[in-house]
Amino acid sequence: MPAQELAKKLDIINSVLPIDQILNRQSAEPKEVSRYYNKNRLAYRIFNSKNGFVHMGISQNDVFSEQDFYAQGDLVSESVVALKAKNILELAPGKAATTTYLANKFPACTFYCIDLPHGQFSGSTKAPNIVPSFGDYHDLSEYKDNSMDVVYVIEALCHAANKEKVIREVFRVLKSGGHFIVIDGYYSDTLTEHSEAEITAMRLVAKSMMVTDTDQTYDYFLSCLTRAGLFIIKRSNYSKNILPSLRRLERLASRFFKRPRIARLVTYITGDIVTANAAAGYLMPYCIENNLFEYQYTLAVKQF
Repeated sequence: MPAQELAKKLDIINSVLPIDQILNRQSAEPKEVSRYYNKNRLAYRIFNSKNGFVHMGISQNDVFSEQDFYAQGDLVSESVVALKAKNILELAPGKAATTTYLANKFPACTFYCIDLPHGQFSGSTKAPNIVPSFGDYHDLSEYKDNSMDVVYVIEALCHAANKEKVIREVFRVLKSGGHFIVIDGYYSDTLTEHSEAEITAMRLVAKSMMVTDTDQTYDYFLSCLTRAGLFIIKRSNYSKNILPSLRRLERLASRFFKRPRIARLVTYITGDIVTANAAAGYLMPYCIENNLFEYQYTLAVKQF
C-alpha cells in the first residue's frame, strides 16, 4: 500500500535526521539558498554529476545515462535554432554546465548567466562567449530591455521567493518574439489536498533542497506567465523521464539510511544542510509515482 510505504520511509528518515528542523528552514532566503549550494558543491559532484550538472537527467528509456543530463540543454537548443538567437541568458546556472555546453555548441552566440554569489557558481567559465555575473534573478536590471532572444532556467525558479517578480523581469529583458524556457519540478496540487504524511513528504523534499514550499504548484506558475504577458506555446511533462535519475539517488539514499549510526555521525559533522538531501533522494520517486510532484518543460513567448 502506498500509504504504508510512505509511513515507513518517513519513520526511517526521522530516525536519522531532524525532520522538524528541516521543515522549519527559511528556504526562500537568497543567503540560505547560496549557503545550501556552497555546502553541497562536493556532494553534487560525487552523487549527481561529475561533469557539474546539478539537475536531474531526462531519460528516453528506463536506464539512466550520463548523457541524460544534456537533455535540458538540447531543449534550449531548439529555441536557439528556431529563433536564430544571438543573446541567451540563463538564470541560476549552478556550475554553468549547461551554459558551457550550449556556448560550445553555438560559438557565434553570446551566453549570459547570473547566479547568487557564494553558491556553486565560481564566476569563471571555460568558453569565451559566456558573460557571467553575480546577482539575484529577482532583479535583472543589469540587462537592458528587449535585449535577450532566449531566457531559460533549469530547476531553479523553484527557489524564488516571488516567482511573479522574476517572470516580470524576464518579460522586460526578452525581445518581442523571444522565448522563456522553464524546466522545473512542481507540486501537482496544493498541500491542503493531501494527507498529513503526504504533506510532510512534499514539504520535506522541498525544504531539504531549499525549495520554497509556497506557490509551488504548476498551475500557479502558469498563471504567473499569463499575468506577465507571456503566451504559453508548449508544455511537456517529463515526470516519468526523470525516474531513472531519481531511482539512482534513491539507491544512494537507502545506503545512507541503512547505517543510522554512521548517518547521524555524518550529519553531526557536515550538518543537515548536506545530509537532508538523502531525505529528498529517498522520497522523490514515491512523490513522482504517486502524482505528488511533476516535472515540466514549459516554453512561453513574448508576443509581438
